Amino acid sequence: AFAPVNQLLGLFKYGRGKIPPLKKKKKIKEQEEEIAGEKEADIALLPGSFKPPHKGHLSLASAYAKVANEVVILISDPQSEKSIRKLPVSGEIVIPEMAKDLWETYLSNAGIDNATVMISPSPSPVGAVYDYLDNLATSPDGVEVKIILGTSTKGGDEERYTDLDRYQDTNVNVVSRPLEPLSVGGEDLHASDMRAAIDNMDVDALETRFLPSGV
Repeated sequence: AFAPVNQLLGLFKYGRGKIPPLKKKKKIKEQEEEIAGEKEADIALLPGSFKPPHKGHLSLASAYAKVANEVVILISDPQSEKSIRKLPVSGEIVIPEMAKDLWETYLSNAGIDNATVMISPSPSPVGAVYDYLDNLATSPDGVEVKIILGTSTKGGDEERYTDLDRYQDTNVNVVSRPLEPLSVGGEDLHASDMRAAIDNMDVDALETRFLPSGV
């Protein structure tokens, strides 16, 4: 009674003669596609001015990279004197291209390979998000896209996006998913404090509070 069972198991594992094994190992690409299929969303949007980005921002990107196939980091481009971000002493402007360079350094160092950094022409993060979603909603292919809107709970960021219902009857399925911000020593991280540390060449503060490990 055991002989036929053993023969079948042998066929599955080893094959016989010119007959290949019935059970094959999956290719790496197939495994990756299965893993990607298990994620909650196609895209996670992470908007902000990021002037400059710090390790608190990177922690958000890392978390969203685990639940979405792709993280799109949207850097807004402030235009008014009030919203342009400058170093407090030197007055040097932190431009979007600087933020993009830092983001790409952080992501590479952290091994996050499913994130894209984009500079939006919109002067505000809110406008950048709606411009991006509007483009998806008017796409001629009409393929459904699942979107997670990424924000932190600090300062009520998630409350700024009050018009997401407009995409209900489109191919864009978007939900807000705010996360708790990373804190260092029990204190939230602020880009304004990082700008001051840069201006003062406070290397210790930059390394211990703001820059991701290894950067």
